Formats: sequence, structure tokens, C-alpha cells
Amino acid sequence: MIGAADGVFCLEGQWNSDLQVSASVLPTLEHLDRAGVMRYIHRDVATRDEVEYYLGRLRRKQYARYRVVYLAMHGEPGHLWLDNPQRVSVSLPELADLMNGACRDRYVYLGSCGTLNTSRRVLTEFVNETGAALVCGYTRSVDWVEASAFDILLLTYLVTLKYRTGAEKYLRGKTFGTWSEHLGLKFVYRR
Repeated sequence: MIGAADGVFCLEGQWNSDLQVSASVLPTLEHLDRAGVMRYIHRDVATRDEVEYYLGRLRRKQYARYRVVYLAMHGEPGHLWLDNPQRVSVSLPELADLMNGACRDRYVYLGSCGTLNTSRRVLTEFVNETGAALVCGYTRSVDWVEASAFDILLLTYLVTLKYRTGAEKYLRGKTFGTWSEHLGLKFVYRR
């Protein structure tokens, strides 16, 4: 059942240059909402200004319950791509600047290929700069369908578990550990 701090705030980048392609993480979010696991806010973004605008809105008290910030985009080590055909990218330090305090004590999930395949220093600076309780994501290129299925688990445990290391412990355990390893799942915590 949905609780007091149960939301996912999702910004989704442009997956394809062909506007007729409708790939989206929205069905995953809708499924979890309909299952009573969480509520969500979803917005499409293609520019730094849009990311900054929506993250700025997240700082409002009315959105305090949305403790998971999910950025669903293409990626590469240390970067997210907001607009795939134009390869508009944002580095993790640039993203921390755009967040400007909006992710303090939140869980940041970078749902993008390989973005967390960067130095520990860059990731530690990201969580410290943003004030996020944790950042998680992938160190490898991931298959769309596999990652979509895994998102159901990851988002569920980020939202419902009471302690910040709970999702990682569960997903690295006996049942899902091989899958997590295959995807290159990584967690970094603020100290």
C-alpha cells in the first residue's frame, strides 16, 4: 500500500530521433502506480533548461513525498544524454549543478547505460554536491527490455524499503544478484 514518502519523480530523455518511435519508461511507472506500489510524476525533457526547470519544481514542499528521482535517458560513462539524436549530454558535475539542492536526502536513480562507469571520486562528489542519500544506476550498456523489467524491482525497493541500503542488499542477494551483476548495477551512498 502506498505510504507517506512513496513517489518517483521521473525525467525522461529523448530515446530516438524518429518521433514515431514511442519507447518510454512510462508504462513501467503506470504499472507500479496501478499495483499500489507508488505514485509518480513523469516529464519528458530534451534540454538542460528543461531538466533545471523540473528539478527546481521538485524543491517545493508539495513534492516532498517524491523521494526517488529517476532520470531515464541514454548515457555513457559519467554522462547522460538528454536528446539522443543531437547527443546533448550532461556530465555528472553539470547535473549536480542543475539539481541545485533539489535532491537532498533523495535516492537518485540514473536509468541510463554506463553512466556509473566512472571514477569513485566523480560519484562521491556527485552525492556530496547534490546531498542525495544515494545514487544508483548501471556501469554497463543494458538491454531495453531487461532494464525495464529490472526497473520494476529497483523502483519498488527504493520506494518501499525503510533503510537506504535495503534495495541494494535485496537486489544483490541470492534471487537477483546474478541479474544485478549482469546489468552492472552500482550504488554509491552519501556518508
